[in-house]
Amino acid sequence: MLIEDQLRERLKKVEALYFGATTAGERDAAEAAAERLKAKLEEASRRDPPIEMKFSLPDQWSVRLFIALCRRYGVRPFRYPRQRSTTIMVGAPRRFFDTVVWRQFSGARPSAKSKGTGHAKRHAACSVS
Repeated sequence: MLIEDQLRERLKKVEALYFGATTAGERDAAEAAAERLKAKLEEASRRDPPIEMKFSLPDQWSVRLFIALCRRYGVRPFRYPRQRSTTIMVGAPRRFFDTVVWRQFSGARPSAKSKGTGHAKRHAACSVS
């Protein structure tokens, strides 16, 4: 297992601790640990240069979820002038993006899409916070 994969696994565990924390102290400690892991992951991803990727998504719900997941992991989505609202551009290391953001997006999309729109918006807000 590569160092980046180990860091991602640790980050997942720390995020689970953060969301399951019952006191403010636990939450603060988990948040600080997550920030340190994100910094290490960023340093490790510097070796893998960012590339520009284009995603054409089928609907606005997918766009919202995709943008929220990108922002959660520090990836900045953008759009060139005159691009469709369902087209999103991302500049990120390919390997990091595929293993973290895209995997979560692929897993979250079918379950959230099958629910109502109001519930789906609340689901996106809860899963991204």
